[in-house]
Amino acid sequence: MNLSTFSLVSLLLLFVSHALPLRAFADAEASARPFLTAPRTELPPEIDGVLADGCWQRAARASNFFVMDARRLAKRQTIAYLCWDTQNIYVAFECEQPEDKPLSQNVKERDSNRLWLDDSVEFFVNAQDEAPPIHHVIVNAAGAVYDESVSGEPTSWDAEIEVGVTTAAKNWIVELSLPLKDLQPELKEGSTWRVNFNRHATEPRELSSWSPVSDGFFNSGQFGSVRFVANAAGVGMQDIGDSLGDLGPGGASLRLHLANPNVSPLTARILATTESPAGAWKSPSPVEVVLERQSAQVVAAPYAVVGRGDATIRILVTDEDQAIFDSGVLPLKDRFLRPRIREVIRRSQQHIAIIDGLQSSLTEVVTLRAELVTSLNTAYRLTKSVDLPREPTAAFWLEVDRKLRVAEDVLHDGEVTLSVLSGYTQEELRGTGMVRQYVLFTKPPFETAAPNAMPEKDEIRRTVAMFATPGEIEAATFLIRSKTALENVTVKATDFIGHAGKIPAAAIDIHILRHWWQAGRTPVKDEQLVLVPELLLKDDRVILKGALPDNPPRNDPVTDVPAGGTKQFWVTVSVPPRASAGAYLSTLSVSAPGQPSTSLTMQLRVLPFVLPVAPQYLGVEYRNRLEEGQGLSSVPQGRYQAEMQNIRDHGFQAVTVFDTGDKRNRALAFIQKSGMRGPVAVVDGFQQTAEVSSVLDEQRRWKYPPVSFYLPELVETKTEIETARKKLLVIRAGGGTTMVVTTPEGAEELRGVLDTPVYSVTNPDFGDCVRDRILGKAAPLSTTECYTWEAMQEDPSINRLFCGFYLWKSRMRGILPKTYQSVIAGEDPFNDGAGSTLRQRMMTYPSKQGVIDTIQWEAAREGIDDLRYLTFLEQLITGVRNVRRPGLPEAIANAEKSLARVRSVIQSDYRISLKSLRPRDYQKLRWDVAEAGLKILDAMGK
Repeated sequence: MNLSTFSLVSLLLLFVSHALPLRAFADAEASARPFLTAPRTELPPEIDGVLADGCWQRAARASNFFVMDARRLAKRQTIAYLCWDTQNIYVAFECEQPEDKPLSQNVKERDSNRLWLDDSVEFFVNAQDEAPPIHHVIVNAAGAVYDESVSGEPTSWDAEIEVGVTTAAKNWIVELSLPLKDLQPELKEGSTWRVNFNRHATEPRELSSWSPVSDGFFNSGQFGSVRFVANAAGVGMQDIGDSLGDLGPGGASLRLHLANPNVSPLTARILATTESPAGAWKSPSPVEVVLERQSAQVVAAPYAVVGRGDATIRILVTDEDQAIFDSGVLPLKDRFLRPRIREVIRRSQQHIAIIDGLQSSLTEVVTLRAELVTSLNTAYRLTKSVDLPREPTAAFWLEVDRKLRVAEDVLHDGEVTLSVLSGYTQEELRGTGMVRQYVLFTKPPFETAAPNAMPEKDEIRRTVAMFATPGEIEAATFLIRSKTALENVTVKATDFIGHAGKIPAAAIDIHILRHWWQAGRTPVKDEQLVLVPELLLKDDRVILKGALPDNPPRNDPVTDVPAGGTKQFWVTVSVPPRASAGAYLSTLSVSAPGQPSTSLTMQLRVLPFVLPVAPQYLGVEYRNRLEEGQGLSSVPQGRYQAEMQNIRDHGFQAVTVFDTGDKRNRALAFIQKSGMRGPVAVVDGFQQTAEVSSVLDEQRRWKYPPVSFYLPELVETKTEIETARKKLLVIRAGGGTTMVVTTPEGAEELRGVLDTPVYSVTNPDFGDCVRDRILGKAAPLSTTECYTWEAMQEDPSINRLFCGFYLWKSRMRGILPKTYQSVIAGEDPFNDGAGSTLRQRMMTYPSKQGVIDTIQWEAAREGIDDLRYLTFLEQLITGVRNVRRPGLPEAIANAEKSLARVRSVIQSDYRISLKSLRPRDYQKLRWDVAEAGLKILDAMGK
């Protein structure tokens, strides 16, 4: 089956196979995944799409579906039901549907490659704990069925599935029976299988699942679990109880539906645990409920939330210490009042103490203190009010919320004022009124801040420190926070001056980091837009619209800062290749009309060595074509040359070339001129060995960089592998080397015809592959194994890790991230919320004046430089190991410890590193490596 015929899951694997898991829910360990016990039914349901049969009242219930690749619950919720007998598994879906949104139910035939485009539900069964097969069933609102046991290959499994569907004004229902004889292995009493229930809603599009997933529906490692027990108690969530927060008597209260199918009473124990940034709360004792024989009831269980923001709850139900239900980790709405009241009290007291410590007579300070005292007293009164016993009502919640918002607004305004005052001198504090209305503060490179972020105490400083080597481009950042609105804020830099000489101000480039609304952070669009920091602009007020917008150049950046807002400046310093080692100072002067100007000092330490070129293959997928006026991906010669130079300046040594014929030769010439060494990954539908030989002849004749022949689409299924094998045989017969995006298993199948396998980092087997290489348990399938990922995701740590420390740790031999720029036909790259269901793959953006840089593109360069620092230290150790000098053995031992620290900090499971490491941690690792090299050079007298 080709890539144009796939199920919903295949679509997600194709486009999300390179998407990185979300840092919280989707990355949860198996122990935190949802769990159900499914009862056996004596009377099977009638498969008619009506949930009137008694078995559904006692069935296991899966609810609280998550949006795919997000940590929030779906807007249109679904309840899935599951029970079984000796012949079949029975599954039902009850899907909420807005009355004004018609169902899409166009496909009527079985195993259609377009069935997933309709409103549909999906059921996954993995009976062997992540081992194949994974049985997968899709049913759309018209009752059509798609089934498979190999992703993308419906012919791999055809079960005798019976389906019933009904639709109503506010919901639609699917019932299905799945014969046990069509599943493997055999279902036995007490068996525990991995399962997931999924839904694709249209108008607007929303993908959701019971157990949260992040890298494709087909990943059984992210499934929940079901234990099949004859007389299992039925448990299902009815209400998390967070709509009115904690106003109920004793706090918030959840409700569970419990059913006892047994002929004897059952004692169930309910334990709730919540977590928030402020801490965890656990039920002091389980709620114990005795269910009479063959009965059902709704049970309430109280809980509390310690702090505000990103609170979660997990509910566990046991019967005689045997788990019968686990909700997994569920997000709670930010509706809890008591944590907010406690926070107002804490922050008011803290701010009053800070003000008293300032000993300032400024009018604004005196006024602020009085307002904070009023807020503190309001919070004390609210504490008593919410503790009074009463039934919760929406009106009372709104009244308390209104009073809290007034107090919180005072706190917010006070924090803005205090943040500015924290940058004041003693002389300014002794004045009669606040003159300077803004403060400057710093952060480590690639640590970003929200548009209303407050500076931390240790971030308010007058210096920005950085280190670099001759020829290196290094980044720094600082921010401005303003109490009042500022217009036309500008920054100017002076020359770097040091004892060793001067670095001209022209080597300093300053941009503003622009936040903008994007349709999520992964390749598949999310209907909920998120505000992300990404674009680096000289003037962030410019309107960017269309395929090639106007972005006027200017030397110094200019921006407006709203009242109570924060803007971030991005500074890059291009150290001249011949710069002398030593310390240099430059001044960054910030000015705004009507405000006193202020400045920061940049401290640059130029190190006494030059970074080598890393030996790994450093390629990036480039999909633009060298053509005039032929579409969004067609670029004229001048732009093509500029983009090749931009890629080379960011440390990459190779690109993909999608051009053919003479245009391919011209493209190779521009790549050669940029200084990239290759091999260039040439993409073409080569049918004859002579075509391959011709490309190689031209390459040798004109001394272009070496080329390899690249198949860019994922090769995974048996059909895809066999199709790829035929193409690779043609290439090899013509004398070419081959590159293919595939899986470790696919690379093994293609052994002998595949030179460079390119693995997706989110392939389920990739982590095992890397771990085996590191531990020496398995030899590489090739000496040039590479990996790829979706580098357009707006998290710079992803690109820095994969381009640098992780590449070195993994022992892979190269990278080929996707994609420099890839605009979907007919869409505006600067309007992410419109258009198709897939996001643009953009590490940089086009404009009439040239490339618009992003922080994820800058992070890729930083990652490559991390790799070069590691390469420098390894080569230095090798070069001096046999030299005899006082202190050198100790310096070498220290350097080896430094490399060992990098190996221990960077995990073979990249997700752990992405969750645990902050941008400042990468900087510290780099400095540890550089410092170890300096100690060796000192011991050598250099």
